[in-house]
Amino acid sequence: MRSHPPIGSSVAGRYPPLVVLALLVCVAVAGAPPVAAPAVGSPTAGGTADAGDAATHNASARPAAPAIVELYPNPTTDRDRGEYLVVALPSPGNWSLSDGHHEASIPSNASGTVALSADPERSARFLTDGPAAADRGPVDLHRLDGYFPLSASGDRIELRHNGVPVDVVEYGRVSDGHRWRADWGEWRPRGYDPRAPVRIGDASVNPFVLPDS
Repeated sequence: MRSHPPIGSSVAGRYPPLVVLALLVCVAVAGAPPVAAPAVGSPTAGGTADAGDAATHNASARPAAPAIVELYPNPTTDRDRGEYLVVALPSPGNWSLSDGHHEASIPSNASGTVALSADPERSARFLTDGPAAADRGPVDLHRLDGYFPLSASGDRIELRHNGVPVDVVEYGRVSDGHRWRADWGEWRPRGYDPRAPVRIGDASVNPFVLPDS
């Protein structure tokens, strides 16, 4: 099982079997930085909804290791409806989630990169967001079997196989509309697309002062 050390108030980590990997993850969230603990794998989309993964995965791909690869615990919706997480499952099996207070089974036929939500209809819209969707690729969307809320004030989520933790992610308070992906290594606001600076030559400009009158 892998574990990522905490960063500020956030930690991202993964716990693959028999291997312990410490990885510093930079997280940026308005206010205090979130904590992401163990995370293993990468997501894809395709069944009930669409989504994407920067590691170039798709719904038919088989991840090499189980992992929690994406979290969206605080959407800008009433009661956080549509919140979701994405996991990478090497094969169908007895997979489940736990936060120490709630537990939920993952459908036994789920495998590959899988998005999980208590409200798949709303989550489907968020999963098609670019650039997250472009980074992730398509994923299968499944309804969670059981009550499993994602806390916007911080949580520690374990991915389990046959009841044994194989990956965990721990995070702190999350700002509205921010999403975390393991391949990003940080929290980003919905729709944020980081771009490199571009140099330009001579150009004509029209300066103006605000407030405009």
